[in-house]
Amino acid sequence: MMNPLQAINSAASFAIFSALIAGLVRMFDVDDDILWSSVVHNFDAFLLAVFIVLFRIKMHFDDHRYFATADLDIGHFQYMGVVLAILVWIEMAVSAGTVDRPKVSAWFLLISLLTSSIWIFTHFAQLVSLQNDDSRPTILQRLSWATFNMIYCMALGSYIMAGRVETGLFRNWSYLVHTSILLFMVAALIAEKVLGRTYVRFLE
Repeated sequence: MMNPLQAINSAASFAIFSALIAGLVRMFDVDDDILWSSVVHNFDAFLLAVFIVLFRIKMHFDDHRYFATADLDIGHFQYMGVVLAILVWIEMAVSAGTVDRPKVSAWFLLISLLTSSIWIFTHFAQLVSLQNDDSRPTILQRLSWATFNMIYCMALGSYIMAGRVETGLFRNWSYLVHTSILLFMVAALIAEKVLGRTYVRFLE
């Protein structure tokens, strides 16, 4: 049985994936057939979509576990955390829905990750204030999330800035640079998940 916060988390995942499907469909609604040139032209969008799917799946299960033990008698920290979580979900849904415009999608994804980082540090401050040794594993996990979030934010910032430099030699390399940045983000997300599993096993 899910509590109300877990139910909202599940609804958010459904909304984000629905928006992503709509964004992907719009990429091909002007063509009668899927051409290889269309796939290449929209490769940024596909990589962003892959990242959003993988990141949202990870976030969904992390949030589901967190909300399972959350105190429903919401205090100041918990209330701020719920508000920030909802903002993250809305921003990620907009990012997913605009994936057919990769630069716009990247901006909203960057904003959602920055907002998520604020929530992580808010929860981190709450845990530190408890001064409880039992919270140390959770603190380390939050630090790991914050570190990888910053990596994703820097990568997205580089991706956005690369899109603004379209002159000279860089113009010939822009596609490779954009693709490399997004592939790096997907690889980092997979690495985060693998390291996360290793960390959990170590604690056990």
